[in-house]
Amino acid sequence: GLQPIITLAYSPDPDVHQQAAAALRGLSVTKENKMKIVQEGALEPLVRLLASEDIEILREVCAALNNLSLGDENKYEIAKCGATPPLITHMQSEDMQIASQSAACLANLCEMTDNQNIVAQEGGVRPCIAVMRSRFVE
Repeated sequence: GLQPIITLAYSPDPDVHQQAAAALRGLSVTKENKMKIVQEGALEPLVRLLASEDIEILREVCAALNNLSLGDENKYEIAKCGATPPLITHMQSEDMQIASQSAACLANLCEMTDNQNIVAQEGGVRPCIAVMRSRFVE
């Protein structure tokens, strides 16, 4: 199972955080794993890692959440687990990988009406507009 990797995401060592997040990102590419990762409890440590100040950790976590958000069954779970506010913040990051993965994840989440309301209530509309107006948008 995925429990050993999920447990590593709780480690106090940032290098271990990065490796655990990278493993979850890689595993989250397949449809079968998307559901399994969420069902086995990986969202909580991933959302906790969104508070990291380490660019490499944030790149891996945002990419993992973006991959997971491609599964329709995960969209609501991601939005309700507290990921939305930090994703809104990271969408405005100066790091383009973090910003683009966060924005893509939010876009995927907003394919559900309930999640559109969550993003709006969390103050995500103005930052989304600001990001779209940015000259750095690819």
